[in-house]
Amino acid sequence: MKHLTAVLLVIFISFSPSCKFFKDKGIFGRKARALAALRAEQDSLRVVDSIHRAQQQLLAMENARLDSARQAEAARLQSNQNKYK
Repeated sequence: MKHLTAVLLVIFISFSPSCKFFKDKGIFGRKARALAALRAEQDSLRVVDSIHRAQQQLLAMENARLDSARQAEAARLQSNQNKYK
């Protein structure tokens, strides 16, 4: 009788993680769900960081273009002032 209960207990324990009822109750798989949520959060943070980096690069390029145009305009004005002296 002891062996029968032990065998039944082993069978019950071996099939219980695959049972949808127990998975839905949250008895098994908590670590997997937590890990999946953490990976999803890290992925979204990675995407946000890459978008922020791309925006910073575009802003730097735009500032460099404006600075170049400003310097060209100042050089043109300087040459026009020296032209009539």
